[in-house]
Amino acid sequence: MFGFSATEAVGQSLDLIIPPQLRDRHWQGYRDVMKSGQSRYGQGDVLAVPGMRKDGTRISLEFTIVPLRAADGRWTGLGAVLRDVTARFEELRALREKVSAAAQTVAAAPGNERPKKAFQSRLDRGPRSPPW
Repeated sequence: MFGFSATEAVGQSLDLIIPPQLRDRHWQGYRDVMKSGQSRYGQGDVLAVPGMRKDGTRISLEFTIVPLRAADGRWTGLGAVLRDVTARFEELRALREKVSAAAQTVAAAPGNERPKKAFQSRLDRGPRSPPW
C-alpha cells in the first residue's frame, strides 16, 4: 500500500507514511493519549486521514485503532488496521464537482426557484448511506 519493503519499514517511525505537515499534530495527539489513557478514537470508529507513499504521493486512508494495554491496564501502544480508499475518495470528489456544476446550472436557469431550493437542500445534506 505504501511501497516500502518490510526491511525498509519494520522498526521505523510512522513518519514514513505521515505527510510532513501533519507529523507534529499526530505525535502530539499520540503523546496526549499515552499520557492520559483516553482517546476519542479507541472506540472502533473509522477515521479518515491522508497518508503518504514511499514516492511521496498522497493517498486517502481509513483506519481503526485499538488500544494495547499492559496487565495493569496502562496503555502501552496502539494497534491499527488501515485501508487505502484513494479511489473512492477521488470518485466522491469528482461526483461533488459534477453536482456543484449542476447546481450552478440550475441556479442560473430563470424561474426555477422551487426546484433550485429542493436541489440545494439535498445537496446540503450530503451523501446518504445505502440502506443495507
